[in-house]
Order: sequence, then structure tokens, then C-alpha cells
Amino acid sequence: MYNFHFVVNPKEKLNFSNQKAQIQIQNITRYHLAFKIRTTNNVDFKVIGNKGILNPMTTNIIQIISNKENIAKAKFQIQTVIINPNDNIDTAFQRANSEQIQTETLKTKPTFGEDTHSLISDTSFFKSTAAPKQIVPLPPIDQIQISPSEKKDEYQPTVFHLLFVGAACLLIGYFTHMFKSGGSNC
Repeated sequence: MYNFHFVVNPKEKLNFSNQKAQIQIQNITRYHLAFKIRTTNNVDFKVIGNKGILNPMTTNIIQIISNKENIAKAKFQIQTVIINPNDNIDTAFQRANSEQIQTETLKTKPTFGEDTHSLISDTSFFKSTAAPKQIVPLPPIDQIQISPSEKKDEYQPTVFHLLFVGAACLLIGYFTHMFKSGGSNC
């Protein structure tokens, strides 16, 4: 049985602009998820926030920075596992079996010759300690508050209306029966 823990955006190709890209990881469960991101090219790419815990029904934005202007082929593997928020992330992955871990893979979209003049300086680029940004989840639709001015007048049937509709249905049924039976047996 395969469980889906998260949704990743983009779905297949990771597009870089000015040597930067973002991955959104959305936890679609009611459980805490441990996540980790690995790449096939640790030399050319820095993943800021490469592991962490996603709260239930939230989204994290992970920053990826390249130290090269021309992005070559690379892959990024995103893995998640359900975790107790007090547990160690590495231990949770070691204890989990392959059926408990969900894996998604993104490929880079190669870019050659794009304008990349607004680059981060080489000295500060890999020393960044920025944490991933967490997005607050939207409340379920049935819990959204609508102000009275935005509410449209809702039609509520009255007892008289229900009696009238019921009587009309009875009359229609009676006349249909009379028509089919030719007026006899009534």
C-alpha cells in the first residue's frame, strides 16, 4: 500500500532564475512529516533547509542556489516519512521501511546563456543560514467566516410553502391516476 504524504511543486522540472530556484513541499496529512532533500550534484547546488519537519496541512518553501551560471543536469530527491514531532529526523528515516517513505524526484531544466547579472556574491553564497519559509494553511471551506454584507439572501422555505408543494404533488398524482384508470376506481 502506498501512502501519499505530500505534494511537491514544481512537479517535474526545477526552473532556475538568476541561479535560484524554489521547491514547495505541502504536507497533505494530519500528521507531522520529516522531510529531506538530496541532490546528485552537491558541488554545484546548495539546498537551504535540506531537512526538517512539516507541520500538518502546511507548506514549506525550500531555496536552492547554484554556484554556476549555466545549470547542467541534476536531480533532487525529496523524501518524507510520518514522524512524532519530538523524534530525530535521521533516526525516523533509518527506522522507516521503504513502504513508509514517500519519494519524489525533480530534474533541473538546463539553462545556458541566460542573463544572470544579479548574482549573490561568491563569499556569502554558501554561508547562508536562512531557514525555510513556512506558509500558514488556509482554513477548510466550511470554517471560513463570511460577513453579513457578503452573504446573499438565502431562500428558506416556510411551512405554508411546503404544504402548498405537497398538496400540488398529491393533486398531480391523483389526476395522473384518474387519467390512467379512465375515472373508475376513484
